[in-house]
Amino acid sequence: ALLISACGRAGQWQQAEWEFEKMQTTEHGNIKPTTAACNALVAAYASCGQWERAMEMPSAMRALQVAPSVETFYSVVTVLGMHDQWHWAATVHAEMAEAGMGQKHIIALDRYTSYTVV
Repeated sequence: ALLISACGRAGQWQQAEWEFEKMQTTEHGNIKPTTAACNALVAAYASCGQWERAMEMPSAMRALQVAPSVETFYSVVTVLGMHDQWHWAATVHAEMAEAGMGQKHIIALDRYTSYTVV
């Protein structure tokens, strides 16, 4: 996760994505992604303005059998807000409910952002 985060902070979302994919290959240990590694990739996408890719990550995480966290959704909502993509906020909200995050988590997320989750 550390290398993926460093790539994102450097504005290199493609490299972050490559590192994320590389760790899962047999020659690099066939490492199963963790929530931290996935969140680092979401943050890399978000910091580089790749809101479409960030928005896909909760579903991609479930496909990898990794549970999205409140932080996952926080990063996605943040990048959506930064790029005026609020019509997608309802989709993210529904994904939070699917992930078993109740109103308590949604309110906590709303308090950490300057945006209102619908």
